[in-house]
Amino acid sequence: ALDGNIRLALYPWIDVEVNGLTLANAQGFGDTPFLHVDYLNVRIKLIPLLREQYEVDTVKITGAQVNLARNKDGITNWADLMKPGAEESKPLPLTAIVLGGVDVQKAQLNWTDDVNGAQYKVKDLTFTTGKLIYGEPINLNLTTSVEANKPALSSDLKLNGIVKYDLDAERYSVEPLNLEGILRSKQLPGGETPITFNAALAADLAKDTASVTGLKLSALK
Repeated sequence: ALDGNIRLALYPWIDVEVNGLTLANAQGFGDTPFLHVDYLNVRIKLIPLLREQYEVDTVKITGAQVNLARNKDGITNWADLMKPGAEESKPLPLTAIVLGGVDVQKAQLNWTDDVNGAQYKVKDLTFTTGKLIYGEPINLNLTTSVEANKPALSSDLKLNGIVKYDLDAERYSVEPLNLEGILRSKQLPGGETPITFNAALAADLAKDTASVTGLKLSALK
């Protein structure tokens, strides 16, 4: 369902702006929508598109809410979306894509598991990246609040890092990776503790190796 206005421009950018986008839940999962987005804006430059080059401006998403669930039979509400289509489309070459970045504001992710009674919420999620160019490092920034009932805890988190990758060699790293926040639980002395985590992570899938260096962890101060 599209509940709000739609704006479309064609030059010099193919510019699509959508307000109030809702995707219904799978059958048997109630009236709560699977996905709702207050605002979505995607722009791709027209002239390079004619040369099969894809110059996309920053993708902006505001007020997204995703409700994931698993029923008592172990069936998820996204299982029907994962069914293979009649034909597989050819993926776009990554070297032909330049993405101005991703800007997600005020997002929320809910997970309900009727198999074990677990419920998790990721709220007030802000996620931004720098410009995405194939082969170039990616700057990540994320802030969010997390709630869980198994175990019963909540946390405010802030994360930033720089992702480097070599898809051909299957090598990936996040250096540095910085995480800080406040963890709350009745099981903690005083009910809460600040936490900080700093490290450099690396993985080499071709060699089945992974490493963590420069690890610094602080909590329960």
